[in-house]
Amino acid sequence: MTVDPKIKLSICMIVKDEEANLKRCLDSFLPIIHEKWCELIIVDTGSMDRTLEVAREYTDKVFEKTFVPWNFSDARNYGIEKAVGERIMIVDADEELSQKTLYILEDGILNPKYKNCNTLFVKLHNFYTLRTNEYAEVVQARIFTNTGQPIYQFSIHNKPRVDGPYYFLDNVIFNHYGYVFQKQDLFLQKKERSLPMLEAEYEKNHDDLHILTHIIKTYYACGNHQKVIELGSHWMKLMRKVNFHEGWYAYLEVFVNVLSSYCALKDMKGAEKTMKESQRYSKRLIAMYLIMGQFCLENKKKRKARELFEEAYMLHKQGSTNPYEKLCSTNTNVIIPEILNYLSLMCFEEKDYDKAGRYQNEGIRLNENRLPLRWDLWNDRLCSQNLKIKRNIRKRSA
Repeated sequence: MTVDPKIKLSICMIVKDEEANLKRCLDSFLPIIHEKWCELIIVDTGSMDRTLEVAREYTDKVFEKTFVPWNFSDARNYGIEKAVGERIMIVDADEELSQKTLYILEDGILNPKYKNCNTLFVKLHNFYTLRTNEYAEVVQARIFTNTGQPIYQFSIHNKPRVDGPYYFLDNVIFNHYGYVFQKQDLFLQKKERSLPMLEAEYEKNHDDLHILTHIIKTYYACGNHQKVIELGSHWMKLMRKVNFHEGWYAYLEVFVNVLSSYCALKDMKGAEKTMKESQRYSKRLIAMYLIMGQFCLENKKKRKARELFEEAYMLHKQGSTNPYEKLCSTNTNVIIPEILNYLSLMCFEEKDYDKAGRYQNEGIRLNENRLPLRWDLWNDRLCSQNLKIKRNIRKRSA
């Protein structure tokens, strides 16, 4: 379809049985949807509830099409084919735009300085629970130049074609609620539905790193640690053969899954080997330090755990200008409050209350994603007594 220069943005969605989510999602984009420079395209893939009725309240560009066998990329590309905007923006029904970022997004679409950027990344907050507002943070490519060609590939865990130049709209936030389930078994059911499709793709090509990455993550979510280690070993051998660059950063999440599986199986040698291998690609995979440190604590290696936590904290303090690090959902900003929590507890046990307090205060300040960390240690009666004694000593010396 020919691009219409008057339409700057085409919001493209695929939906099925999203009556409970769709209105919340579209309301969050409403100021943009009503602009003359924006169009909304919704492809319904077989809803049995009121999804179609809700969708038609917001746009007349609603299409019905089923895909048998199911293929995420075919469904996404079908909607993209119908888009006439200069840019394509992909949105899912279980997401909403954070309202404080609305005008930043609008600027990213309309400001001429971004015109030559073919791919724009936005930030996702993947919520795990709404009770305490815990979330993981990741950046994803969501806005693309409309070339008239398909953007997505792979039948499941569809992957977009990401062409440079890139720009990271770090201050544009999509809240994602797809991981918020009342029961853990519902989460596992969703993962297990994906597994047969991933296994079918994997059988076609055992050396496809994209499929291998996602099948490892799915096995990990289902608790199959032996399979994670088996396929993870193959994945690591393949990774050594590729020309690794920053754009591969999201794949490094596999190291976190493999290390966690070795720890779950109480295999220290395998865990240490995985930790070392991960550092061939990046020493800033902060989740690796956290997981390995926790495993060392379980095995009475407190000194080694302390070294790992302190190294992670040092890396955090050094900072990084590499936006690709945020392609990992277990990125530094998410993990470092938990590292600081452990360091605070360790200093507290050593009665170094000043240092424990500094770690704790910084952890609280950085804990934007509301992890339920142990900041209650100052309620300890012995600690209070020691602090009172130290205050009296300071008064006498003043």
